[in-house]
Amino acid sequence: MGELKKENQISWINAIKLISCILVFVSHYFGSFYFLDASEAMSPTLWTVFNKCEGLINGTLWVMVFCFISGIFAANKDIDALKSLVGESLYRYLRLAIPVFITGLFIFIMSQCGLLLNPSMGDIFHCSSYLDAYYQTKISIIDYLHDSLTFGSVLNPPLWMMSMLLEGNIIIYTCNYISKKTNRDWVKTLLYIIFAVLCCVTNRLYQAICLVGAVGSHYFQKEHARNIQNRILAVAISLALLSIAYVDGLSGALYKLSETLSLSFNEIKCFIAACGIMIFINECTPVQKLLSADFLSQISKYNYTIYLVHFPIVCSLSIYLFKVLLPHMSYDATFLLVFLITVLAVGLATMLYSKLFDKGTNQVLHYIRERIKLIEKKLPDF
Repeated sequence: MGELKKENQISWINAIKLISCILVFVSHYFGSFYFLDASEAMSPTLWTVFNKCEGLINGTLWVMVFCFISGIFAANKDIDALKSLVGESLYRYLRLAIPVFITGLFIFIMSQCGLLLNPSMGDIFHCSSYLDAYYQTKISIIDYLHDSLTFGSVLNPPLWMMSMLLEGNIIIYTCNYISKKTNRDWVKTLLYIIFAVLCCVTNRLYQAICLVGAVGSHYFQKEHARNIQNRILAVAISLALLSIAYVDGLSGALYKLSETLSLSFNEIKCFIAACGIMIFINECTPVQKLLSADFLSQISKYNYTIYLVHFPIVCSLSIYLFKVLLPHMSYDATFLLVFLITVLAVGLATMLYSKLFDKGTNQVLHYIRERIKLIEKKLPDF
């Protein structure tokens, strides 16, 4: 089926990935200081902003969007033999795991030095913060190695998303392989839908959203010369999905459904909203043009690095500064000042990581990919 054809489509889709990673970062920062007892310390204005922005900065939503986009790209992988399936899956794993291993090493060193300070929020307000469950003891070398290889949650809790992403991609590659063997393209779409339903039934919504993205991969590659009726229908569907997720009466029905199916209400709400967001942007040319801006295209190559580096910074520098500054400033001023410092720190860490490791990592991955291709040529087709 080939790669995505339109350059501007790749640009706006990559920009959405960048925005997703940034909003996950913002979500984790807000989550570090956002708990009920804090309402007594912050001003009514900031508390209102917190509550109004809760839907926008929901980290689960933007992880879902990221997985949806991953499914779009994975659906375009041409898997024509079993050896290609194994090789592509191995390469995908290493592409995710090597940066995790490098980032995890820094987290491990920070842990040994006592620089991961998240339990301090409980000391300030005598209540549990969003991050209190992590880093209460030093990370062991076994935890470091295990989490680096399996995308576990001891080193960096958000990295469990990588295991969901990898699993979703491998399912898509397998469907691509089966479709190629049957020489029927519709088989692939049918398999995507079947596996998406199975993932939903088994409460694996992150893998399911990858498969939904794969189902829609053809739709997201079409030229924008579709007739006005189809475009209006698509926009109506997207708005309906967003209404189901966020309008109180409809989301109440969704909550009951989630209880009946034993699914997380937040996850199923974000699942539906992510689909609505992607369909809407695909039909909104002005938004696409805005997202295709050159500066976003340049920054979007750092989206994975932003995702990797932000959490250890929030768990160390941000919370340390918050604890030091709070006795001397209001809660609002402390929150905003530390947020600005954290944004600068994440930006600097992203640039530093890219300068020190990205080139080397890409060279290693290129070498591995070439070796995989050579091995594939020597193996018989299946």
